[in-house]
Amino acid sequence: MIMQRRRVWGLSALLVLTLLAGGGVALWKIQASATRLTIKIEGLPSEARPTVTVTGSDGFKQSVTASTTLTVPPGPVRLTPTPVKAAHATYYTPDDVLTTKLDSGRSERVTVDYRIAVADNARILNSSEPGLAEATTGKDKELLFQADSESARNLKIGDILLAAEGPKTPHGLLRRVVSRERRGDLLAVGTSRARLSEAMPKAVLRFAPTSSGASNSEPSMEPAAYRADDPSEDGEMAIRMDTWQGKGKFDKVKCGTGVPLLKLETTRPQIDLAGTDLGFNLPDVAWAQVQARVKYSAEWTFGTPHGAQCNLEVEGDTKVRLQPWTARLLRVGPFTMRPEVEWFAGIEAKASTGMKVESEAREDFTVKSRLSLLPYASASVDGWPGKYETRLAGASEGKLKGRIGLRLSMKASDPVEFFTAGFFIEAALATEGGIEPAKPEAKVEAFWEGGIGMKVEPPGQFKERQIGATFPGPKWTLWKSKDLMTPLAYATDRAVKVKSGTASPDTVASLPAGTAARQLAWSPNGKQLAWTTTATGLGQSGGRVYLADLTTGKVGSWECESCQISFAGNDLLSQWNTLDGEDAGFARYRIGDAEPSAVHLNNPEVLHQGQTDDEALNVARNYCGTGGCSTMDLYGGAPKSGDTLIGIRWNDCRTKVFRVNPQLQATALTVANTGYRSMVEPGPDGQWLMSGWNSGGCEDLGKPGQMELAESAKNGKLSTAPIPPVYQTWEACYLWYDEKKAPHAVLAPAIDDGDNIADEEPCFQQPRRTFRTLKKQGSSWEETSDTVLLRRAQGKWSAELHVGGRLTAANPEQEQQMHVSEGVHTFAWGSWAE
Repeated sequence: MIMQRRRVWGLSALLVLTLLAGGGVALWKIQASATRLTIKIEGLPSEARPTVTVTGSDGFKQSVTASTTLTVPPGPVRLTPTPVKAAHATYYTPDDVLTTKLDSGRSERVTVDYRIAVADNARILNSSEPGLAEATTGKDKELLFQADSESARNLKIGDILLAAEGPKTPHGLLRRVVSRERRGDLLAVGTSRARLSEAMPKAVLRFAPTSSGASNSEPSMEPAAYRADDPSEDGEMAIRMDTWQGKGKFDKVKCGTGVPLLKLETTRPQIDLAGTDLGFNLPDVAWAQVQARVKYSAEWTFGTPHGAQCNLEVEGDTKVRLQPWTARLLRVGPFTMRPEVEWFAGIEAKASTGMKVESEAREDFTVKSRLSLLPYASASVDGWPGKYETRLAGASEGKLKGRIGLRLSMKASDPVEFFTAGFFIEAALATEGGIEPAKPEAKVEAFWEGGIGMKVEPPGQFKERQIGATFPGPKWTLWKSKDLMTPLAYATDRAVKVKSGTASPDTVASLPAGTAARQLAWSPNGKQLAWTTTATGLGQSGGRVYLADLTTGKVGSWECESCQISFAGNDLLSQWNTLDGEDAGFARYRIGDAEPSAVHLNNPEVLHQGQTDDEALNVARNYCGTGGCSTMDLYGGAPKSGDTLIGIRWNDCRTKVFRVNPQLQATALTVANTGYRSMVEPGPDGQWLMSGWNSGGCEDLGKPGQMELAESAKNGKLSTAPIPPVYQTWEACYLWYDEKKAPHAVLAPAIDDGDNIADEEPCFQQPRRTFRTLKKQGSSWEETSDTVLLRRAQGKWSAELHVGGRLTAANPEQEQQMHVSEGVHTFAWGSWAE
């Protein structure tokens, strides 16, 4: 016996050692590359006893019944929770199997959440074969079942019938059994209303991918008015508003003193909620895990035509129905979701003059969110920014913010309406444009505004709850220019327009038929634009002075034939058409006044310094005869400085020229042969280029003079150079300097209709192909083959008006060049509004 026991002990020991050796090897393998897997089981009543089977690499398998941490080999791991019966219900996880992959030496966490509970008295019917003898609306008080069907067996009063949408339950089914009666082969079941929470204390609605989701193909722009009818999709796709030209005004929609510009054209959005779960559990908790992909193309413009400070919101008149989605009430079956989209737009403006932002975009983004009543709600957006083409226009310092977005809501059948009634996603792209004149710099930035939420209003034991999160994001720049083209005013055959940056031009005012605009001039603060008109036909009249306030859009006009105008500071002035001499001062124009008012120099005594009273009287007699006349002319100004030039007749029958600053203080500049109809052009380094008529002194006063082109330096030193004799009777139409500071003059041949000279406008009453360009080269003016009529620079930008009326602008340093317009007569650079 002893020998036998020893043999048995020896064999047992050998077996134990062998097992230990083998176990030691297996244990060594796990320890060498083991990873820790923490399993958290939640969502069950305290008395519940779950079982979760964990399987992994190398044949690993272990069951756990509570939250724990396991040491498992690296590689793929599967967790299979079993249904759990507890508290008069059966609990399930949304997914029958959970998977994860463990990397060597790393710890992972997996939550096994029993988010679904089916009450013991719930009878979930097969929607394909529910056992019904006839279809139901889902609200019938009596249902007829085939008596021998599986659904009818063991059906008790108090049970709750629950079915997904199917042939016999097209709207789903959620009813409580209140009676039952056998009628031959049928079972008549009386029903009453029931709540989903009674059949499923915990539930999950999961969205599946659908063909109507965001696809990879780019949607094409198609106007809503021409879209083919589709019974599943209706509603306008655009907010149709265009108030920049005064069209489509909405009642009571104001932005300052005007109507805002708000335009939106979009494709039908493609939205997919695949991967989204909506759910509820305890009586006071709802939750959501949302993943919504949105895709559409849009073109929009927003702005204010005049200076304004305003804030407004506009919503689309109708909701747009998208193609239906499918969502599954887990453990029950599929339901149809009917999504609706509502477009909205808003604008916030704080600008001293008109400005606007134009943009086109192709959007493809995904909204992700986790919502609950706990303080862990979050939301984010992936896939931004999209592809943008953006332009900003404006003649002001200010900010302009536009907000264009969509609001998604859903409708569903009664059984799952609980989830969708208060669900929404609101996604808005906010674009903000601004101009900083001091740099000058302009940019358009974009950022997210919006959020996602659920408003739960269930009856009975559930309390009303609202959960949500916003997804603000960092700003990104859509468009930026450090060398923004300042506002450029120009006059065509029909209108005066302003173009800024790369955006399309805006019309300031239309021109009366038979007239042309001349003397375009900006106020130094960039808020006003002035011009005069002249008749384009011989023997006609059409002379008026115009003043436009770009902050309000108002335009005033006054009759003034052949008037010369100029801004002195921000006041628009002209000489008087009277016989009162310089004592009358200037005519000052202000919008709203029927007639101009008088304004005088602050130091009129400077005009006749160095001239006696007798000499002044003699000048007046030589120039005007015995009747007296206006002996003070106004020539034009320099927009940058706000200075203007004036002149009075002087002793030698020439003109004494003064520089007048914005404070109407005059300073003597030079003495030249300028006079009525003379032109001046500010040049580099404080120079002025002037056109005039040299009559040869007082002895030849009254005889036809010869064209003279002169330059005045900043210190008043005057220099002249001879022009070719053939052009000495011509008239200057344009004066300008090129990029090398060389002066140019464009001349037109004289015309005579045999009538009043005031009716003759050589620069406007004959084809421009008859014009000739002279350039100062050395000590003389010589004809060139240049086809440029007018060239002016502003900062790094220059604009050129060509003989055919084509206006172009370019910034060589930035390699930017643009075609502005055709049929242009004149133009003027502005400045950013102060």
